[in-house]
Amino acid sequence: MDVELVWSTEDDAGEEIVIFVNILPHPPADWGLSTKALGVVRRDERGSSPVFVFYPSIERVLGVPGRADRISDEDIPPAKWVLGLARIIAHEILHVLLPGKPHDRIGIFASDLRPHALIARKLDLEEQTRAALAERLCDGQALGR
Repeated sequence: MDVELVWSTEDDAGEEIVIFVNILPHPPADWGLSTKALGVVRRDERGSSPVFVFYPSIERVLGVPGRADRISDEDIPPAKWVLGLARIIAHEILHVLLPGKPHDRIGIFASDLRPHALIARKLDLEEQTRAALAERLCDGQALGR
């Protein structure tokens, strides 16, 4: 399953930047990553930064099966699972937008996303990260431009 996120600003003169988000049906260990990994950004030589999210990891952390074998418009996973997925995607996009920024101690950009962070009503982001993100977005350099 793929999701495309399109970035567009007035300064881009009509250009769009796309962040590809790929949801994979296998565990992170298949990529040589820790079994605790929920997602990863893979930067390539062309400057692209696709995001990969591991379906089984979401199920493991939330304890909610998303039925990876039957992803389709007719078989939407539970709301708790979809919210968790959205938060993991947001975390990985922060890595794309803020390359090299260390993880926060708490909130959506923490290194160890716990179930409560994935389904909380409030989307916590530490002030330093919020300021760095605002600066990056306002400078029109969201993806290293």
